Amino acid sequence: MAGKGNIKNLKPWKPGQSGNPGGMRAIPEEVKQALIAATPQATKVLLDLLLSDNEKIRLQAVQVIYERAYGKAAAQVDVRVHDVGSLHLQLLEEIRARRQERIGQAIDVTPVKPEEQG
Repeated sequence: MAGKGNIKNLKPWKPGQSGNPGGMRAIPEEVKQALIAATPQATKVLLDLLLSDNEKIRLQAVQVIYERAYGKAAAQVDVRVHDVGSLHLQLLEEIRARRQERIGQAIDVTPVKPEEQG
């Protein structure tokens, strides 16, 4: 029986179909206006936090002010790959070594025939 909460009610999305076609709901205009009106007071509170005795609070206030004034710092990532083949080989060798290390630490439970025990 397919009732509420039943896995049979689940339907996969088709390729290219959005799981949220309507997108995020818009913020109501009266809420936007109230937040805009509170901006001077919020700015004063943030500036007051720069004088806090707590170093973590001061640092966070500085970070928020800088991010609002100049934008978040862009993360710099080096994505250059010079020799993919040797990198791939190196990673495979590391995996092999780790597996060998694990196997070496395991107890050998291979059955031995009585004549092989010596």
